[in-house]
Amino acid sequence: MIKNKTLPIIAIILTILVLAVIAFYVYVQYFQKHYVEIYSEENNDRVEFLILKPDQLSAERFAKFELALSTLQDKPYDRTSLLNLGQHYLEAEEYKEAEKAYEQHLKVDPYEPDVLLGLGRTRVKMKEYKKAEENFYQITEVFPLYMQAYKELLKLYQQEDLKPNEKFVDELRAALEIAEQDIYKQEIEELIQAYRLATVNK
Repeated sequence: MIKNKTLPIIAIILTILVLAVIAFYVYVQYFQKHYVEIYSEENNDRVEFLILKPDQLSAERFAKFELALSTLQDKPYDRTSLLNLGQHYLEAEEYKEAEKAYEQHLKVDPYEPDVLLGLGRTRVKMKEYKKAEENFYQITEVFPLYMQAYKELLKLYQQEDLKPNEKFVDELRAALEIAEQDIYKQEIEELIQAYRLATVNK
């Protein structure tokens, strides 16, 4: 009789233990965050990047993400890998990691427009609009015909509660003076007009 009463209790305990092990495995695999350390011995620079989970990106993008991380372990300042890493983190909505990747790139190339653009977009997502504005103007100051930077700035003035900045118009007018193709001139005029409409009541 005692054995018969004990068996169900043992079964319950074993079931609880199995469920606990499964729950721990699920937590480790899907909820706990894992990082990989990238270290540059030459510059004594150490940074950790989040390892994304396969379901955060498409299969093709995730393969490229893994390749970028692998490359950085051998070449900590590989520009293409850092740019790609930032883009993958941005797509996966890991904004702090995207910011970290872009800033790491800027240590070796502070004027790369695609990186500054990605960093600005990341900071928009983080609601750090003033910092994003600064990143976009960093592009236009060096690359006055980089139209995408102006478009991102215009979105800020149209959609966010950001104080109008006449620097936007000043830089576009300066760009207009060096623009040789009509397509640029037309786009610049349209951007100035759109800015005026967006900021008329601000």
